[in-house]
Amino acid sequence: MNHTGINNHRWITKFACAIAGILLTPSVYASEAAIVYGAQDPPIAGGAFRPAHSNLACFSITENGQCFDGQKWQRLYPLGKRHYAKADGQVSCMIVMKITHDCWDGRNWYRLPAGRLFGKIEPAISGGAFVITPLP
Repeated sequence: MNHTGINNHRWITKFACAIAGILLTPSVYASEAAIVYGAQDPPIAGGAFRPAHSNLACFSITENGQCFDGQKWQRLYPLGKRHYAKADGQVSCMIVMKITHDCWDGRNWYRLPAGRLFGKIEPAISGGAFVITPLP
């Protein structure tokens, strides 16, 4: 094998390893930590946390968006490939992903700007969602 053949073989090996690494790496969507917005019930009503835009009463929430409703674990947002909607103005987020800053409003995913996010949190009586303008 000549010198060029050795270099081609090394390049092919490196490329194959890179592709295998990409294919074998778990999706960021499956493991990304989430910030859940909502409101807490008063102690007289049980004290559960109610995620915005849902009918769930959570007594525990995991970092990756699962809610324990006292009987079973419920998923707060869908896993897998995200399809993003376009907003005509502000969106009301129930979930904001910590790494990608994607927003889930209970029906659609929206892309939020990178960096530190600024918006407003709705009053508890309105559900406690995070309101922000997404990227176009």
